[in-house]
Amino acid sequence: MLKLDKNGRGLNTVLMIQAETAVSRREFQRHPCDLKIGYELVKWNDAPSGSLRKPRYARGVNISVSGLGLSEAPDLDRGAVKSLISGKEKIRLALYPDGEESPILLFARMAWSVENGQSSAEGTGCGFNFIDVSPDSYRRLTLLVGAIASGTPAL
Repeated sequence: MLKLDKNGRGLNTVLMIQAETAVSRREFQRHPCDLKIGYELVKWNDAPSGSLRKPRYARGVNISVSGLGLSEAPDLDRGAVKSLISGKEKIRLALYPDGEESPILLFARMAWSVENGQSSAEGTGCGFNFIDVSPDSYRRLTLLVGAIASGTPAL
């Protein structure tokens, strides 16, 4: 049975509208990318780490200095999405720029997600806002985003 909201729209339609609204409110322009992203769910009190403990991987499809859009991440089940959106957990990300030995490590919180294998109009399955970014990670992130935006080789 298809669940409808009070306006008679299906759940996926409502989630798509929420995703597109989040995209239109962005402070920094996102740039298309194809970036390997490692991630793991962590508790809010987890300290920064030099690596991911039990990484899973997805593709980054757009990036800015304030956030990242991932392609559909199959390891983010409904329970994980609920924990991320509610704030029970955050995510530790590892961004792997081409040609770099070490990833850019940072924390993020989920801003929105599209369910059931759907994607937003820009082909994104979920969006994250970076939080608690160290000065070194921010410097590297700024260089990466600048390289992607200008079409030059990263870092």
